[in-house]
Amino acid sequence: MHRKTQRVYLSTPIKGRLGDLPVAIVEIGLGGAGLEHAHTVMVGERHHLHVDSRQPFRIEVVVRHSQLQLLGTGGSPSVFRTGVELLAIDDQQELLIDSILIDEAREKIAEWEANLAGTRRITHPTFAAIPHRPHAYAWHRLVRATWSVTVTRDPNQPIDGFAVCDDEPMDTVTMLRQAYERYDEDDRYMLRMMAQLAISERDHLK
Repeated sequence: MHRKTQRVYLSTPIKGRLGDLPVAIVEIGLGGAGLEHAHTVMVGERHHLHVDSRQPFRIEVVVRHSQLQLLGTGGSPSVFRTGVELLAIDDQQELLIDSILIDEAREKIAEWEANLAGTRRITHPTFAAIPHRPHAYAWHRLVRATWSVTVTRDPNQPIDGFAVCDDEPMDTVTMLRQAYERYDEDDRYMLRMMAQLAISERDHLK
């Protein structure tokens, strides 16, 4: 019997697939994983979870719970949060998951050391945590290689860019734009998903 470990929240989500469904793996341990995705799954379903880490692998999982995170306005859905249990884990899969956990521990140590040194370590786009509900959102759209900004009440993500709260710091917006320009369509989808999650979490801080 393989040991179990508590799921660890990943500083940088790992891209993956649950069957054919694109997902962001936001937590992982030897017992299970936490996923975020755009489409529904059913509790009790079994799938292969494809993990696109430095050494990609797949493992059989069963869905234990899945919850829809709604926008604070009570309008459109944003993202599903799903917990899966890992089934029939073998020695190689255990080693690969351990390597992800070790990388995450090293990343956190590097962040702590940077904080102690008084420097800011940026490992992935971060979003400001301001404890009030934003009044508007900003759609950043890349049209014919040129960025445009539209202030709107619509918190959903545009198909040709991304949306953030309108008071998001400009250095964060710049990082997101640069990442979006480099990314392929799958990675842009993940960026929009994480931006939508950040909007949802801020909408619930009231």
